[in-house]
Amino acid sequence: MPDDSLKIGKGSALSRILALRGAAGADWLQAAIDNWLETPGQDERAGGWMHASLLDEDCDRYVGYVYAGVRFSEKIDALTWRKFRTGDKLEERVIEELDGAGLLDYSFMHKVNEHWHGNTQEIEEFRIRFTPDAVIHHPEHAEDLFVVEIKSCNNRMFHTGWRGQPGYGTKPSQIHVDRTNVYMGALGIHRAILYYECKDCHEVKTHFLNYDSELWEKRKFRANVIRKLVDAEQTPQKTIQPFGGCLKCPFYGICTDETPPLTAPKLIKGIFPR
Repeated sequence: MPDDSLKIGKGSALSRILALRGAAGADWLQAAIDNWLETPGQDERAGGWMHASLLDEDCDRYVGYVYAGVRFSEKIDALTWRKFRTGDKLEERVIEELDGAGLLDYSFMHKVNEHWHGNTQEIEEFRIRFTPDAVIHHPEHAEDLFVVEIKSCNNRMFHTGWRGQPGYGTKPSQIHVDRTNVYMGALGIHRAILYYECKDCHEVKTHFLNYDSELWEKRKFRANVIRKLVDAEQTPQKTIQPFGGCLKCPFYGICTDETPPLTAPKLIKGIFPR
């Protein structure tokens, strides 16, 4: 069976490699790297679970499709992949520093290729799954635990902010606060730290958070409603996104007011090959 990842599409990284094969300079080098970054990999999303970050989405139907295991192809360019990978490496470095400072609580961590990672947690009743970046203890009071979420951002997002919102160095993102609250509620650790680092100047800001039980109860209630609908092969309600946001949704082609009962994968057979 032919490997679709090697198809030469117009403007693809592979087509740039071939076009630059005989050219002077090292443009072919970057094109080769871009091709590797843009080559589709294994889709790791698993149906039957709702990741805590999935519940950041305000459209119940979107969450329901992902929970049901409906797959979609998503094109991510090389520049975006480099940003993601840079953030991952920064996170590894910060966790290494927490370990060096003697702060990691190893009962919530495991090692992969000499790097510490948070243990994946699953809440069976609500089908919620998440992986905290780290859990640490206070340097003088080992019984005092904190969930740590590590975020990296550019200079503008750290210092200036965006769309009227202050920079993360001044105030944490509400999405990050809400998601971290899920971790606190599920783990029974009622304090957390949002750790922001600017990728440009490497300035760091930490925001301490307290547990909000009402917010956690709302997240559990919503997850349970969506789970029951999908398990009964019913389609959750959709939320119309402003500024044409629905057009960007990967499920736009199957999401209509006449959407039949949710019976993935037949629902999308021949539309989304993955």
